[in-house]
Amino acid sequence: MSNLSNIGKLIHLYIDEIEPGDGIDAPEFLISATAKFLSESGGRNWIPV
Repeated sequence: MSNLSNIGKLIHLYIDEIEPGDGIDAPEFLISATAKFLSESGGRNWIPV
């Protein structure tokens, strides 16, 4: 069973351990809107998932 104590907490991920998944075809407007939202979100470059 998963450890549920990390829910809602920021955790550090080592960049060399992150494996990107398969790419997707996203419309340019979606990428632009997401970039705008992230740049206007108080200077943070992350969103909770």
